[in-house]
Amino acid sequence: MQTGVPMLLLAHVALAAAPLLVDQGVVLPVPVDGTWPWGLGAPTVEWDGAQYVMYFESDLGGDPDAGCPTHFVIGRATSPDGVDWLVDPTPVLDGDATDAASPRYCGVSQPGVAFDGTTWH
Repeated sequence: MQTGVPMLLLAHVALAAAPLLVDQGVVLPVPVDGTWPWGLGAPTVEWDGAQYVMYFESDLGGDPDAGCPTHFVIGRATSPDGVDWLVDPTPVLDGDATDAASPRYCGVSQPGVAFDGTTWH
């Protein structure tokens, strides 16, 4: 039975070394113009050959009349250096508060995009 002890310890070490992915919440504060009232979170950033492009989620506030406690959208920002960002004022992808069967009902969030050198996916 002693041969099982090292295997158990190796499994424990492997689990302890596994990366922990945690949504860090808001990564950029509310822009000065107030267009994104809850800030910008869950970013994904790519280089398009000329600048950094970030897609992010933001909650614009819920619509209780539509039965939506939140209203998450996907927004876009660009940066020449990855430090200073210009945030587009309107969402690039919005939810659908009219169709409860829609996968976008009440919002869209946590974008994952990639640029293949020609097209954003």
